[in-house]
Amino acid sequence: TIDAAKMADFKQAIDWCLAEGLAAIVNPVHDWAATPEHTYADTEQDKYSRIWEQVAVKFANYPLDTVAFELLNEPRTGYSLADIISNGLTSIRNTAGNEQRIVIVSGQGFSTRQALINAFDDNIIPADDNYLIGTFHYYDPKSFTRCYHLHYAILGTD
Repeated sequence: TIDAAKMADFKQAIDWCLAEGLAAIVNPVHDWAATPEHTYADTEQDKYSRIWEQVAVKFANYPLDTVAFELLNEPRTGYSLADIISNGLTSIRNTAGNEQRIVIVSGQGFSTRQALINAFDDNIIPADDNYLIGTFHYYDPKSFTRCYHLHYAILGTD
């Protein structure tokens, strides 16, 4: 269960974005099941699904045109990306109000462009979901793109 105070803080951050006329991307998971080697255990898939179920319920009534979900930032190795995408989408799409929510997906391996292409080519990303956006990270020129960025996660590393 997501800590109620952390969920309230997360919701407040999204509310602030919307109050300022911004779109918000809800990404509540980063290293939720990472080992010291930064790999993920398939045994943690149930935890991942439960996180998305709670988030999907919390934001179900938020506007579809300004609040999107991102399944996982920088997927690493050691698990099935197909399971990550399938489990996350199932948790989101099975929650009323999120059937047409934009969901951002990426390929495996730190969200590279090639990883996204491979995920599409290998049919890991569902072709029948019209509300998906593919993402990848691109850092060139590095002198411009490698600035500091903030991650707000509702889960700690414990």
